[in-house]
Amino acid sequence: MSEETSKRMGRPPEGSGKKGEPERIRDYPKLLVTIRPTVRSRLKAMASVESRPAWQVVEDAIALYFDHLPPEHRRSVQAAMRREC
Repeated sequence: MSEETSKRMGRPPEGSGKKGEPERIRDYPKLLVTIRPTVRSRLKAMASVESRPAWQVVEDAIALYFDHLPPEHRRSVQAAMRREC
């Protein structure tokens, strides 16, 4: 099989699933937020500088925010997450 025929068509999946394998991000739930233009510019710049999609920057920001919450707030967030799932 030649190299040309073994290549997959289209863009590769962007997300990372369990054990790091690729996952289709179009299957992720969508979120619409309204943010200030300066925040949007900062997000786009951060994603560009890090060569990452903006959704990954947002995911990391939320994880860092959660990690810095007081323990009682983290427990409350985890309880709310369990109720939602």
